[in-house]
Amino acid sequence: MKVSGLYHKIFLRIEEFKVYIFIFAFTAIFLAVTFVNLNQVKVEVTQVGENYRKNLTSILSNYMNEWIISRSKVIDTYSVLISNITSDANHSNDELLKMIKEMADKTNLFDVIQIYFENDKFLISNNVEITDKDELESIKNLEWYKTTKNSPHPTVTVVEKHKALNKKTINICSTITENGKFDGIICGVIGADNVLTRIGNIDINIVRDLFLIDKNNDIIASIDNSDELPKILKNIDTNFINLEINKNNITVSIAKTNTKEWAVGTAIDESNLISQSLDAVAKTIARVMTLFVVLVIFANALHTYLYRKIKRKKDDYELILTHKLKMIETAELIGVISHQLVQPINSTKLVLSSILQLKNEDKISKEDEIEYINLCLKSMEHLNDTVQNFKNFYKFDPLHSKFSVLGAIQSLISILHVTFANDNVSVKIKDFEDFEIVSSRNLFLQVLLVLLQNSKEAIVLEHAKYAQRQVIIEITKDNEFAYIRVCDYGGGIKEQIANKIFSTLKTSQKEEGSGIGLYFAKKIAIEKLHGDLILKNLKNPTIFELRIKI
Repeated sequence: MKVSGLYHKIFLRIEEFKVYIFIFAFTAIFLAVTFVNLNQVKVEVTQVGENYRKNLTSILSNYMNEWIISRSKVIDTYSVLISNITSDANHSNDELLKMIKEMADKTNLFDVIQIYFENDKFLISNNVEITDKDELESIKNLEWYKTTKNSPHPTVTVVEKHKALNKKTINICSTITENGKFDGIICGVIGADNVLTRIGNIDINIVRDLFLIDKNNDIIASIDNSDELPKILKNIDTNFINLEINKNNITVSIAKTNTKEWAVGTAIDESNLISQSLDAVAKTIARVMTLFVVLVIFANALHTYLYRKIKRKKDDYELILTHKLKMIETAELIGVISHQLVQPINSTKLVLSSILQLKNEDKISKEDEIEYINLCLKSMEHLNDTVQNFKNFYKFDPLHSKFSVLGAIQSLISILHVTFANDNVSVKIKDFEDFEIVSSRNLFLQVLLVLLQNSKEAIVLEHAKYAQRQVIIEITKDNEFAYIRVCDYGGGIKEQIANKIFSTLKTSQKEEGSGIGLYFAKKIAIEKLHGDLILKNLKNPTIFELRIKI
């Protein structure tokens, strides 16, 4: 298939592809915007991850403050209650044990509640009494005991290995007094590892490490427990408020608390946070794209249904218009044919009348009789040719055959001769070397008839002088197409309607015209003759060019 033929096939279906072109363009734009937005989301999520790490560290720092303060208040309250009991001279150990049991049962703030009475030399730990003198004596030398005994406020101490829990603990302790004098100490004991596990809503897939360190940068508790972190912490200055360090290419934020100069640290796996966020965005986009594809499929099905329905209606309408156009042209040509039939019929009638009269008078020779009969036969032959041309002109012949361009045009001019002559319009074919083409002769003449009729009407409307009433036909060719140009010096075509003259139902200048001649002429030229019909020049002269594939 040649390039021009392919072009015309694509041109014919461009209206059908408009919807698909729009869908593809919209999809490309959607994907491009999605890609740009994903990059923007990545940047924003990175910033969110950094802010999340800093905010989480600040929140946990405040949480530790509140955590220690709230438990210190509870222990302080317990110490007051026990001091009130021990200050009563009539109190009993049973009453004291009952209160301690209630404290242990009603609160889940501590893993162990322990009370040491110095004067009575015994220790109560979770309602278990310890009276071993050596063990009781050793308690006086422990840091938490010394610190608490000399402090008017509750103390918070880290114990490396608690005897009862057998692990590192945080002891929150307060003094017990009897009549204003030191009598002992009450402590709420919490396993250091439980401090961090009680912090809820921590996504371990994002929070890679969460730790608590003391004033010497020693780790009190950590959810990671790696060996690298203690080494890093030992190399930083203890006099900080907020700082950031790098651990295995992960940024760690550390913030001091207001209690005991402890600090809270958090490490956020920002790459995992970004990955999770982008996965969530990608899933949303996938759902949107799935919905979009469903809508496209539905729209395509709807478009196909409507297109076929409209096309059927259009084809039916065009069929009606085609018959209307053919009826109009047929009526015009019948008028032409009637004029051409009258002359040979009258001539034949006159000759036959003359022969009959001379025969009756016996004044005609045999030779003259034969000559007159031959004249009648020639008139009948001319009449037959006229009828045959008219018959062939409207014969449905979509098949292509080889024919002479000049011969076809001359046959059409001979049919139109009478009606053109009546309006004193002549048709001139410029000299050219005749050639043959392979196409549909009848469809070619159908298109040429529309052009010649339009030119004749334009000339008659514009020129009163007969000398200017002429239609000129120019014929050229190249290796692929034959070009037939119909030129006239009629009124021309206005520029504002030039691009609409080939449209369906264009308003005709003729008072009783159909306005559909040029539309179907172009349609035939493109679809049947594999060429085109274009307006080459608007005025002086007006030129229509019919292009036919050779």
